[in-house]
Amino acid sequence: MARCGLIALDLDGTALTPAHTLAPETCRAIQKARSQGVRVVIATGRSSQEAAWFAQEGGFDRLAAALGGAVVVDCETGKQLHRWDLPWNGGREVLKLCLERRLDPMIFAGEQIFLPDWSVEALAHYFPKKIWERDVQLLDDPLSWLAGYEGPLTKLHVEGDPARFPKKEAASLPGMELTSSGPGDFEVLPENIDKGKALALLAERYGIPLERCAAVGDSENDVGMLRAAGIAVAMGNASPAAVEAAQLQVADNVHHGAAQAIEWVLERM
Repeated sequence: MARCGLIALDLDGTALTPAHTLAPETCRAIQKARSQGVRVVIATGRSSQEAAWFAQEGGFDRLAAALGGAVVVDCETGKQLHRWDLPWNGGREVLKLCLERRLDPMIFAGEQIFLPDWSVEALAHYFPKKIWERDVQLLDDPLSWLAGYEGPLTKLHVEGDPARFPKKEAASLPGMELTSSGPGDFEVLPENIDKGKALALLAERYGIPLERCAAVGDSENDVGMLRAAGIAVAMGNASPAAVEAAQLQVADNVHHGAAQAIEWVLERM
């Protein structure tokens, strides 16, 4: 096996515990890898602000993939280095349907985060306190806001009743990529954008071939990077699609599977 130069970790369901925190075991494994010259980066569906926050908390390397691969961010400066946005009309049409159906969308719009005020109870627990207080903007009339909003839409993460998800409508629109980070949600990204594309960009920036990269994840939205990486590891709580794309399965995120994956990679260097 070629020496691993970079390990990409998903956050939710992987590096994070079910309480959305980084366990000491995972942080120690990250530091061990970095002390041996291995880059350890975040590849998450969360926002660039959250990626930067968790990167500092966990001692990750400087660059990260955020919003399911739609953003590459410098975690030290918070600057988005690359970003791909949803098509202007299609993104708004899907969001309008979600709002009309009173679903719970996280609206990632360029460098901004919006939530309908009715979604606070369902979604607020996802965000670190600092991010919630500083960056999340609540919308008391989201349909009126959308009618007047002229900025970008980058990604939609939608929760609620899956029977009411506008998946068929979204799939029929050009330039859209549908995925999921868990059984109770669906996500809309720009077409042909996923964590695999972002991982390739991160690897290029660090000068590391993809075959010397490892990826660790648990969900459908991790499949792209699991397929792109030379070493692919699925968590014990992983979806069937993630398991199928991986070469190895470790413990779940309750039992520090991400730390186990890092140790497994280091032992084979």
